[in-house]
Amino acid sequence: MDARTLRLARYLSPALPAPPSSVAWQSRVPSGDLPIDGNGTVGDCVPAASAHTITAWTANAASAVVPSSAQVLALYRTLSPDDTGVVILDYLNGWRQGYPLGPTLNRLTAYAAVNPAIPLEVRQSVALFGVCFLGLELPDGIVDSPDPLTTPWVVPPGGAIGPQWAPNPQNGHCVPVFGYDADQVAVATWGSVIPVSWEFLAAYCDEAYALLSQQDWIEARGGAPNGFDFAQLQADLADIT
Repeated sequence: MDARTLRLARYLSPALPAPPSSVAWQSRVPSGDLPIDGNGTVGDCVPAASAHTITAWTANAASAVVPSSAQVLALYRTLSPDDTGVVILDYLNGWRQGYPLGPTLNRLTAYAAVNPAIPLEVRQSVALFGVCFLGLELPDGIVDSPDPLTTPWVVPPGGAIGPQWAPNPQNGHCVPVFGYDADQVAVATWGSVIPVSWEFLAAYCDEAYALLSQQDWIEARGGAPNGFDFAQLQADLADIT
């Protein structure tokens, strides 16, 4: 991770209320509004995850805006003409500065790194801002299964080790989290929303970000949450970019 990346915990004051025990922003999003966006055949998971984030934000703020698969694929081909994938942090920097999915869909105002090993930070990101953007190193046991969407995303009894269940950097995957409860988080991936255990997240997530949209989340919900220093975050971002 870039050493300049700002961390969410810096902007959370002790006055911030504890996050709810469960959140389900995905419940406002019809399943057909989270398409696979070509990610079954090309490695466009990062722009696809950003499109799904826009859809979830807008569905929970007013009415859903659904970027088309053609928009997602066109952006991906521009960023990665050789289909070698996209670095999440590079993408977030570009998104905040204005390139993804056309001028009407530049909805990322700021972002801050979340420690995926601290479930409270993930919960705060989802509860406060509607999403936690994850980078995963999926194990072969998921990727090579007959159906990764129905194979449980849990750590097997033997642990996250061995040829099938160790984290595999070659299986990098980006997903947005839109909900959680005591047992699992809800992620959008490959055209579905699926449950992922907290233990799986801790074992296979190597980067996570809170994404903040002033237009579609903060303003739509009446301003920044009490106890979150949004103004300072914006000022700090201006200093480093």
